[in-house]
Amino acid sequence: GPYGLVSGAAGVGKIFLVRAMWRAQQGNSRLIVLPCGSFFKDYYVAGSRRRIGGGREAVDQLTPYLVESSGGLLVLHHVEQLPTALQEELDARLAAATENDDATLRLAGIDSKGPVDYDLRLVATSTYSPETLLSSGRMIPDLVARLSERHVRIPALAERGSQDLFLLCDDILRRIAARRKLQPEPRIDLEAVHLLSRKVWPGNISDLVRVLERAVRRAEGRATIGVE
Repeated sequence: GPYGLVSGAAGVGKIFLVRAMWRAQQGNSRLIVLPCGSFFKDYYVAGSRRRIGGGREAVDQLTPYLVESSGGLLVLHHVEQLPTALQEELDARLAAATENDDATLRLAGIDSKGPVDYDLRLVATSTYSPETLLSSGRMIPDLVARLSERHVRIPALAERGSQDLFLLCDDILRRIAARRKLQPEPRIDLEAVHLLSRKVWPGNISDLVRVLERAVRRAEGRATIGVE
Protein backbone atom coordinates (compact mmCIF):
# COMPACT_ATOMS: atom_id res chain seq x y z
CA GLY A 1 0.00 0.00 0.00
CA PRO A 2 1.00 3.66 -0.18
CA TYR A 3 1.63 4.00 3.57
CA GLY A 4 1.61 1.98 6.79
CA LEU A 5 3.10 1.34 10.22
CA VAL A 6 5.63 -1.27 11.41
CA SER A 7 5.84 -1.63 15.19
CA GLY A 8 7.89 -3.72 17.58
CA ALA A 9 10.21 -3.49 20.58
CA ALA A 10 13.72 -2.09 20.25
CA GLY A 11 16.04 -4.32 18.25
CA VAL A 12 13.43 -6.57 16.60
CA GLY A 13 14.50 -5.45 13.12
CA LYS A 14 11.88 -2.96 11.96
CA ILE A 15 14.16 -1.24 9.46
CA PHE A 16 15.56 -4.60 8.32
CA LEU A 17 12.05 -5.83 7.54
CA VAL A 18 11.05 -2.67 5.68
CA ARG A 19 14.28 -2.68 3.66
CA ALA A 20 14.02 -6.38 2.81
CA MET A 21 10.40 -6.09 1.64
CA TRP A 22 11.18 -2.96 -0.37
CA ARG A 23 14.20 -4.51 -2.08
CA ALA A 24 12.21 -7.67 -2.87
CA GLN A 25 9.41 -5.67 -4.49
CA GLN A 26 11.17 -2.62 -5.92
CA GLY A 27 14.81 -3.62 -6.39
CA ASN A 28 17.15 -0.68 -5.99
CA SER A 29 14.48 2.03 -6.03
CA ARG A 30 15.13 4.96 -3.73
CA LEU A 31 14.71 4.34 0.03
CA ILE A 32 15.18 7.24 2.45
CA VAL A 33 15.24 6.71 6.24
CA LEU A 34 14.38 9.81 8.30
CA PRO A 35 15.22 9.49 12.04
CA CYS A 36 12.30 11.45 13.50
CA GLY A 37 14.20 12.08 16.73
CA SER A 38 16.68 14.25 14.80
CA PHE A 39 14.33 17.24 14.94
CA PHE A 40 14.76 19.67 17.83
CA LYS A 41 11.40 19.20 19.56
CA ASP A 42 11.32 22.44 21.55
CA TYR A 43 11.62 24.37 18.30
CA TYR A 44 8.14 23.29 17.22
CA VAL A 45 5.07 24.37 19.17
CA ALA A 46 1.88 22.80 17.86
CA GLY A 47 -1.75 23.84 17.62
CA SER A 48 -2.99 27.25 18.74
CA ARG A 49 0.26 27.82 20.68
CA ARG A 50 2.47 27.60 17.59
CA ARG A 51 5.35 30.02 17.64
CA ILE A 52 8.81 29.51 16.15
CA GLY A 53 8.88 26.47 13.87
CA GLY A 54 5.14 26.14 13.29
CA GLY A 55 3.20 26.85 10.12
CA ARG A 56 5.32 27.47 7.03
CA GLU A 57 8.57 26.67 8.85
CA ALA A 58 7.22 23.24 9.75
CA VAL A 59 6.32 22.69 6.09
CA ASP A 60 9.84 23.61 5.01
CA GLN A 61 11.36 21.16 7.51
CA LEU A 62 9.36 18.21 6.20
CA THR A 63 9.20 18.96 2.47
CA PRO A 64 12.87 18.21 1.57
CA TYR A 65 12.52 14.61 2.77
CA LEU A 66 9.28 14.11 0.87
CA VAL A 67 10.83 15.54 -2.30
CA GLU A 68 13.99 13.42 -1.93
CA SER A 69 11.84 10.29 -1.59
CA SER A 70 9.87 11.03 -4.77
CA GLY A 71 9.54 7.84 -6.80
CA GLY A 72 10.66 5.75 -3.83
CA LEU A 73 9.99 5.04 -0.16
CA LEU A 74 10.28 7.36 2.84
CA VAL A 75 10.71 5.56 6.19
CA LEU A 76 9.79 7.66 9.23
CA HIS A 77 11.88 5.85 11.83
CA HIS A 78 10.46 6.19 15.37
CA VAL A 79 7.58 8.29 14.10
CA GLU A 80 6.40 8.96 17.69
CA GLN A 81 9.45 11.25 18.05
CA LEU A 82 8.28 13.51 15.23
CA PRO A 83 7.46 16.98 16.66
CA THR A 84 3.72 17.64 16.85
CA ALA A 85 3.81 20.48 14.34
CA LEU A 86 5.38 18.14 11.79
CA GLN A 87 2.87 15.41 12.64
CA GLU A 88 0.09 17.89 11.88
CA GLU A 89 1.74 18.88 8.61
CA LEU A 90 2.23 15.24 7.57
CA ASP A 91 -1.36 14.34 8.44
CA ALA A 92 -2.62 17.28 6.39
CA ARG A 93 -0.51 16.14 3.43
CA LEU A 94 -1.81 12.56 3.67
CA ALA A 95 -5.42 13.72 4.04
CA ALA A 96 -5.15 15.69 0.80
CA ALA A 97 -3.18 13.01 -1.08
CA THR A 98 -4.56 10.82 -3.85
CA GLU A 99 -3.63 7.19 -4.45
CA ASN A 100 -2.19 6.30 -7.86
CA ASP A 101 -2.83 3.05 -9.73
CA ASP A 102 0.61 1.74 -8.71
CA ALA A 103 -0.22 2.22 -4.97
CA THR A 104 1.94 5.32 -4.62
CA LEU A 105 0.69 8.56 -3.10
CA ARG A 106 0.40 11.75 -5.09
CA LEU A 107 1.28 14.50 -2.61
CA ALA A 108 0.72 18.10 -3.56
CA GLY A 109 1.21 21.25 -1.55
CA ILE A 110 3.00 24.54 -1.21
CA ASP A 111 6.22 25.40 0.56
CA SER A 112 8.17 28.66 0.72
CA LYS A 113 9.46 28.08 -2.83
CA GLY A 114 6.01 27.49 -4.33
CA PRO A 115 3.91 24.45 -5.38
CA VAL A 116 5.31 20.94 -4.92
CA ASP A 117 3.98 17.74 -6.44
CA TYR A 118 5.50 14.25 -6.05
CA ASP A 119 4.68 10.53 -5.86
CA LEU A 120 6.05 8.24 -3.15
CA ARG A 121 5.28 5.54 -0.60
CA LEU A 122 5.61 6.12 3.13
CA VAL A 123 6.18 3.69 6.03
CA ALA A 124 6.45 4.68 9.69
CA THR A 125 8.12 2.62 12.41
CA SER A 126 7.53 2.78 16.15
CA THR A 127 8.45 0.89 19.29
CA TYR A 128 4.85 1.43 20.46
CA SER A 129 1.59 -0.15 19.35
CA PRO A 130 -1.10 2.09 17.80
CA GLU A 131 -3.12 1.77 21.01
CA THR A 132 -0.19 2.98 23.14
CA LEU A 133 0.56 5.82 20.73
CA LEU A 134 -3.01 7.02 21.20
CA SER A 135 -3.35 6.50 24.97
CA SER A 136 0.03 8.06 25.76
CA GLY A 137 -0.54 11.15 23.61
CA ARG A 138 2.74 10.63 21.77
CA MET A 139 1.04 11.19 18.41
CA ILE A 140 -2.00 13.03 17.12
CA PRO A 141 -4.97 10.61 16.78
CA ASP A 142 -5.71 11.28 13.10
CA LEU A 143 -2.18 10.39 12.01
CA VAL A 144 -2.13 7.22 14.13
CA ALA A 145 -5.47 6.12 12.67
CA ARG A 146 -4.28 6.79 9.13
CA LEU A 147 -0.96 4.94 9.42
CA SER A 148 -2.34 1.96 11.37
CA GLU A 149 -4.83 1.08 8.63
CA ARG A 150 -1.90 -1.03 7.39
CA HIS A 151 -0.09 -2.21 10.52
CA VAL A 152 2.53 -4.95 10.94
CA ARG A 153 3.82 -5.87 14.40
CA ILE A 154 7.15 -7.72 14.63
CA PRO A 155 7.22 -10.08 17.65
CA ALA A 156 9.98 -9.85 20.23
CA LEU A 157 12.62 -12.57 20.22
CA ALA A 158 11.15 -14.04 23.44
CA GLU A 159 7.87 -14.65 21.59
CA ARG A 160 9.48 -16.71 18.85
CA GLY A 161 9.87 -20.48 18.97
CA SER A 162 13.03 -22.52 18.51
CA GLN A 163 12.38 -22.98 14.78
CA ASP A 164 12.25 -19.20 14.25
CA LEU A 165 15.39 -18.77 16.32
CA PHE A 166 17.23 -21.46 14.33
CA LEU A 167 16.38 -19.73 11.04
CA LEU A 168 17.49 -16.36 12.42
CA CYS A 169 20.77 -17.77 13.73
CA ASP A 170 21.42 -19.55 10.44
CA ASP A 171 20.89 -16.36 8.45
CA ILE A 172 22.97 -14.20 10.82
CA LEU A 173 25.86 -16.69 10.74
CA ARG A 174 25.81 -16.74 6.92
CA ARG A 175 26.08 -12.94 6.91
CA ILE A 176 28.93 -12.99 9.44
CA ALA A 177 30.77 -15.60 7.35
CA ALA A 178 30.31 -13.59 4.15
CA ARG A 179 31.59 -10.41 5.80
CA ARG A 180 34.63 -12.15 7.29
CA LYS A 181 35.16 -14.48 4.30
CA LEU A 182 35.03 -17.57 6.55
CA GLN A 183 35.27 -21.07 5.12
CA PRO A 184 33.57 -23.29 6.02
CA GLU A 185 30.57 -21.21 7.05
CA PRO A 186 29.84 -21.73 10.76
CA ARG A 187 26.56 -23.42 11.63
CA ILE A 188 24.77 -23.68 14.97
CA ASP A 189 23.66 -26.96 16.53
CA LEU A 190 20.15 -27.49 17.86
CA GLU A 191 21.24 -27.84 21.49
CA ALA A 192 22.73 -24.34 21.33
CA VAL A 193 19.53 -23.00 19.75
CA HIS A 194 17.43 -24.47 22.58
CA LEU A 195 19.76 -22.81 25.10
CA LEU A 196 19.42 -19.45 23.34
CA SER A 197 15.62 -19.79 23.28
CA ARG A 198 15.61 -19.84 27.10
CA LYS A 199 17.58 -16.59 27.42
CA VAL A 200 16.20 -13.08 27.95
CA TRP A 201 16.91 -10.67 25.10
CA PRO A 202 16.29 -7.01 26.07
CA GLY A 203 17.75 -5.85 22.73
CA ASN A 204 16.11 -8.67 20.75
CA ILE A 205 17.84 -9.46 17.43
CA SER A 206 20.48 -6.79 18.04
CA ASP A 207 21.58 -8.74 21.13
CA LEU A 208 21.47 -12.06 19.24
CA VAL A 209 23.76 -10.68 16.52
CA ARG A 210 26.35 -9.61 19.10
CA VAL A 211 26.22 -13.01 20.85
CA LEU A 212 26.70 -14.88 17.58
CA GLU A 213 29.57 -12.62 16.47
CA ARG A 214 31.33 -13.38 19.77
CA ALA A 215 30.60 -17.11 19.37
CA VAL A 216 32.16 -17.13 15.90
CA ARG A 217 35.33 -15.53 17.29
CA ARG A 218 35.50 -18.07 20.12
CA ALA A 219 34.88 -20.99 17.75
CA GLU A 220 38.26 -20.24 16.12
CA GLY A 221 37.39 -21.61 12.69
CA ARG A 222 35.34 -24.62 13.81
CA ALA A 223 32.38 -25.37 11.54
CA THR A 224 29.79 -25.82 14.32
CA ILE A 225 28.74 -23.38 17.03
CA GLY A 226 27.90 -25.46 20.09
CA VAL A 227 26.72 -24.75 23.62
CA GLU A 228 30.23 -24.20 24.95
